[in-house]
Amino acid sequence: FNDGSCADLEPTDCWNAGGFPRGFGSNCLNTSCPQPEEACCFPDGSCSNLDPCNCFASGGTPQGPGSDCAFVSCPQPAEGCCFLDGSCANLDPTDCVNSGGAPQGPGSDCAFVTCPPPPGACCFPDGCVELDPNACMSSGGTPQGAGIDCSTVNCPITDPNTP
Repeated sequence: FNDGSCADLEPTDCWNAGGFPRGFGSNCLNTSCPQPEEACCFPDGSCSNLDPCNCFASGGTPQGPGSDCAFVSCPQPAEGCCFLDGSCANLDPTDCVNSGGAPQGPGSDCAFVTCPPPPGACCFPDGCVELDPNACMSSGGTPQGAGIDCSTVNCPITDPNTP
């Protein structure tokens, strides 16, 4: 039958019950019925409709009888996720975004990702702006430290009219 089950029936009775006769002399002990396809999730987050045996053989995880890839969301693989404080965690992209992070792309891993340092106070002659330390220095500012807020530093302000 389409659901992979088997019943010992005469060919006509098998057809009438929606089954497929397997040939003269066959019975459920010596015949394997094909299993129906179901959604199969792979470690890379992709999905294919396969019978359970082929799903397992291909390294996937069957999602259960009656499932279909059109209606299944397979778990996405973890990837590097950078946070504003410069830290990194391997999370699936949705969890990364929901946690306030920035996904670093498929295949990325925190062991090989350099997250930007957190912004911090950057002193300029006319005041303070919060920038990451590299952007601060490349803009001619003086970094006061990652994670330092402008409200907590005293940047010397230079009067443009003073020689």
